[in-house]
Amino acid sequence: MTRRDGIRAFVALGMPKPAQEALERLQEFLPAGRFAVPETMHLTLAFLGTQPEPVMVDVGEALDAIRAEPFSLTLRGVDLVKAGRRGVVWVRAVPDPALAELRSGIRRAVTDAGVHLGRERFRPHVTLARIDVRAYGGGKSVLADFLAHHWAFSLEPFTVTGFRLYRSTLSEAGAVYEALAEYSLER
Repeated sequence: MTRRDGIRAFVALGMPKPAQEALERLQEFLPAGRFAVPETMHLTLAFLGTQPEPVMVDVGEALDAIRAEPFSLTLRGVDLVKAGRRGVVWVRAVPDPALAELRSGIRRAVTDAGVHLGRERFRPHVTLARIDVRAYGGGKSVLADFLAHHWAFSLEPFTVTGFRLYRSTLSEAGAVYEALAEYSLER
């Protein structure tokens, strides 16, 4: 993407190393799909779309002004969300008022910085893989077994101490994520 086109970006929680490692081990049970890279696994709080660089400077300043207390987050439960022949296998985050409050604060901040965010249902999750459901026999065999065996997957709670602004660059192999800035909740 050229400078003139802008920056495709989102705001998310990065995963701590132990969570990345546990999620990577879980991916090993999925025989096919485009797997999320463990080092860039995240929980999206706001997708910003493609924004001009001056707007992104304002977004960075607005995000830096956010204040919140660190909080505990638990990932529990594996699920498949299908849209036709495509699907996303993900691990859900347990709903938490502090997570919802942080997300609301981020959405307000980026909106005030000039980014129009559409309305969307918040289903907090970490993506494990994007799949072609047909590769799993229509979802009736290997994929169904995976979901049946791992639906109760759970990680130990971890403390969220900050969030990140990411660039998303699209390629034929899938999106490549790069952390542009990190914002601490502990100030």
